Amino acid sequence: MSKAELATKADIPIYPGATVPEGQSKVTSSSAETRYEIDMVTPDSVDKVARFYKDTLHLDRQGSGGTADMMGVTPKGELARIKIESKGGKTTIQAVSVDEPKTKP
Repeated sequence: MSKAELATKADIPIYPGATVPEGQSKVTSSSAETRYEIDMVTPDSVDKVARFYKDTLHLDRQGSGGTADMMGVTPKGELARIKIESKGGKTTIQAVSVDEPKTKP
């Protein structure tokens, strides 16, 4: 699955200009959920990345300075968590969304 397809299924956009290291993103499925994980790296600051996801997905942010932990629900209703950290002069982004099967009333 390409990074664009994974981002579409996860309902979390790839951060503009970020690289997605080969083999670090994945999809895992069980009867209870499908989990999408996307790892990215950018030279941009933690604050700039956090602003992008706050503006794009309206996620709540916790943490400041060198880290940010953002949580909420994507437009498709999937649970989302984005962990942003400054490491070795770069900013790492770990985006996870969880799609739980919808139950019929």
